[in-house]
Amino acid sequence: MTSLMKPLIGDFPGSMMRVTHAMTRVVAALAGIALGASLAVVSATPALADEHDGWCGGGEMCVFEHENRVGGRHDYYNADSSYVDDRLYYLWGSGPVISGSGVNDMASSLVNNETRCDAILWEDINSGGGALIVPYDDTGGSGFRVNDLRPWGMNDIFSSSGWLNCV
Repeated sequence: MTSLMKPLIGDFPGSMMRVTHAMTRVVAALAGIALGASLAVVSATPALADEHDGWCGGGEMCVFEHENRVGGRHDYYNADSSYVDDRLYYLWGSGPVISGSGVNDMASSLVNNETRCDAILWEDINSGGGALIVPYDDTGGSGFRVNDLRPWGMNDIFSSSGWLNCV
């Protein structure tokens, strides 16, 4: 099984376009996305990747249990082909504490804190089913946020994620 890692600059063919207007870059592809041979896979592990710790830091995509980025959370630096074994973290005291609650099919809002890659979240494990592409933040702000996934028809359905359109 191959997992999608953050690709290096230039790993995607010119046929994959990045739309510049932020709100129009969020695309719900309910029929699914066939990436197949057009997606280059990089197997190197990024340095200093501190994903799966409950902090939503730079370079990570974070999913949240409830709308407006509240409730349990989980952070991803690399692609994850299955959320089935991932657990939500809750802020408690001075930091996040892991819980027994699963991430799979639990995301109601998210933020992409990556500054050079769009995040893609799939409905099914192993990059299957419908997908949502969330652009990276190119404004120098605090991440591209989707505060409510219901209008996109994507509330509580995500099971895997990855990165694409890296610049």
